[in-house]
Amino acid sequence: MSQVDTTASRPTVVELHFEDKEGRVRIVPPNRDLMTIPVAMAIEACRAFDQQVVFKDQFDMLVDCLGRWINGHREQIGDAYLTIRDAGLLFLVVHRATSYDDAFESALTDLDLEIANDDDYSLINLSVLGLPSVDEQSVHTFLSNKMALRYQMDGGRS
Repeated sequence: MSQVDTTASRPTVVELHFEDKEGRVRIVPPNRDLMTIPVAMAIEACRAFDQQVVFKDQFDMLVDCLGRWINGHREQIGDAYLTIRDAGLLFLVVHRATSYDDAFESALTDLDLEIANDDDYSLINLSVLGLPSVDEQSVHTFLSNKMALRYQMDGGRS
C-alpha cells in the first residue's frame, strides 16, 4: 500500500498508489481522533485540497481585479457586490444612472469576457450583471444570504 522513506536527511514521504484498491490510510490528527479511509479517497482528498488552494488564490486575484475595475469606473457606479449565485459567483454592479448606458454595459461585457477567457481564473465561474439605480431592497434580491462582499467606493470592500 504505502512506502515510508525513512532517510534521515529528507522529510518522511508517504506514497499513496492508485493501484492499491484494497489499501487503507490511517490519519492521526492533532486531537488524536483517528480516521481510516480507503487509499482512493485519500488521493481524492489531496486533489480536492490542492484545488481549494488554487481556487482561493484565484478568488483573491478576482477580488483585486474587480476592485481595480470599479476604481476605473467609479463615477458611474453606485454600488458593487460580489456574491454567490447559482453555480458560481455574481459580480453585481448598480449604476448611478437610472437609464441605460451603452458604454458602461459594453465595459461590463468586456470585463466579463476578459475574466472568462483568462486562464488565471480557470476555476472561477463568474457572471456579471449591471442594474440601473434601484433601491437597496431590490439589490438584495440578487445577493446571497450566505456570502456577499460589498465594495466600498473608496476602493475597499466590506
